[in-house]
Amino acid sequence: MSDSRISTAHPASPSPLRTLARLRNASDSDLAFASSLTRANMHHYYSLAGVTWSEELFLHYWQQTYNSMVVVASDDERFAQLPPSMALQPFALGDSNEVRIGLVRLHFNVHSALLWDLQLSPLAQGQGLGALLLERVLHTCSQAGCRSMALDVYKNNPALQLYQRYGFVTECETEFELKLSRPLPYSAEPQPAPHHSEAVRPRSAPV
Repeated sequence: MSDSRISTAHPASPSPLRTLARLRNASDSDLAFASSLTRANMHHYYSLAGVTWSEELFLHYWQQTYNSMVVVASDDERFAQLPPSMALQPFALGDSNEVRIGLVRLHFNVHSALLWDLQLSPLAQGQGLGALLLERVLHTCSQAGCRSMALDVYKNNPALQLYQRYGFVTECETEFELKLSRPLPYSAEPQPAPHHSEAVRPRSAPV
């Protein structure tokens, strides 16, 4: 499998993470990290909504989605520019030369895609990486022929502003969540073509 570095269209002093981060296909060895990160990031929202975390449900849906990990190479000399604590999180260590900092999960139907999850380690947040990942997902799904993309987001999640900035609008809502969608294809300012990769490539929708 070819790894895929996340292209950046924001040349003005990009953070080291935005130039180092890449996507790769998830494996069974990533499940514990993915579960821990998702549970930690979503704890606040689940508590307010009265949702109880279920490891069984997480595993069930993990098997129904296409999962990619966001990683940085610890043997890259630029890794020294990252916060030291990032490399010291035991749960984040993947292979000997990488640190996992996030994940992207997608579900594909015939003509549409669902952004099931986009999670970043707190140390990787606030550096524009979420926007780059969202752009990558939108471009990939557009190139795959998807006509629309949908997602669910908690109303008090700051990520809501990011999704709205990228053209997602509210379809319906519950007491705590919004269902957002936007048409595809996605087009933005010209960007460098991403390297070929199997990461974030659609597969047949689960049965």
